Amino acid sequence: MKVMVVEDGTMVRRLLCEYLRKLDVDEVVECENGQQALDHIAENSGERLSAIFLDINMNGMNGMEFLKEFTFKSIYQDIPIFVITGDACKEKLKTCFRYEIYSYIEKPFDFKQIQDCVSISRRIESADSTLAETYY
Repeated sequence: MKVMVVEDGTMVRRLLCEYLRKLDVDEVVECENGQQALDHIAENSGERLSAIFLDINMNGMNGMEFLKEFTFKSIYQDIPIFVITGDACKEKLKTCFRYEIYSYIEKPFDFKQIQDCVSISRRIESADSTLAETYY
């Protein structure tokens, strides 16, 4: 399982990555903003991401701009995106859901919330594998 964390706050990013490693995530890709995340995805197009944890308010390309660019590419629509925000503004969240995020987590988050997201991502990944074996 490979998960991307897009968060400009160093401490928050480190904590989230630590949680993910405790949950036996095989690989964690760390990005400081949306543009860095898009660049990594473009450079590693053959790699499969199991989930993306995305901060909304970041310097550089923010989470909303990332969502607009990322979800435009239909090949990525099956990757669950979990928005992490300290600003649970209803209008921003509505916009995020229009881009088909899976869910959102308010800061400060806890281990259980991250565990639930990883569990969901694993179930989705497992279902995708089963469907691929059945139909291809």
